[in-house]
Amino acid sequence: MYYILFMAIKTSLLLFFTLILSSCSGYQFVENDNPLAIHGIRSISVPMFINKTPVPNVGAMVTKEINFLLSSYPGLKVTSGEDLSNDAILVGFVESTQQLAELIQTTERQFTTSDLKASLGNRKEFYVPTGSSLNLNVRFILIKNPRRQDVELAKSELNNLMMNHPKMLMNQSLAFQASFTRVVAGTETIDSPGLVNMTKNKAILERALQDGSKSLAQQFKDVVLNAF
Repeated sequence: MYYILFMAIKTSLLLFFTLILSSCSGYQFVENDNPLAIHGIRSISVPMFINKTPVPNVGAMVTKEINFLLSSYPGLKVTSGEDLSNDAILVGFVESTQQLAELIQTTERQFTTSDLKASLGNRKEFYVPTGSSLNLNVRFILIKNPRRQDVELAKSELNNLMMNHPKMLMNQSLAFQASFTRVVAGTETIDSPGLVNMTKNKAILERALQDGSKSLAQQFKDVVLNAF
């Protein structure tokens, strides 16, 4: 009798742990294989994010990183452009209401002394911005079973009319942040490093935008997809 009771308890425990493992396995499949599968989305198109800022190329950088992120899910087919044959389309905007001069904020300054002073001639010393940052807003609109008119409405200024539309599964905004340190050097001679300040700073800004795009994609995964 004790043997029969022991075998019954053993069988019950095995069944219990099997159910637990199968439950966890299903959860892992949804989260790691395709976070959009719960909404019946197994294919998605991602057109170029619309850049509504004075910052050049930032829309292309964000699009690249979001494409890379979504493509990392093996259960989700991702295509570029507006392929309306897919289960969904992700329309994105990079937004800012400020001009470029207002958008980039100074976080650090350097006084024009020592080697910089020689480049000023008779001018009075002043502070030169060295550290800078900028903040943008990125909005994601996810439309299931999209039609051409749905996409055009999402791209227009009237996209708020889609807020209660059954096809709109997502209308999420995230902050895009980038910071960088400028190169500051003298320009008193033909061989001075300051003569290429602008070229170096342009490359530094582009790297900062690339890093910001990667951070945004990770934020999109953590804050939006994992909770979707």
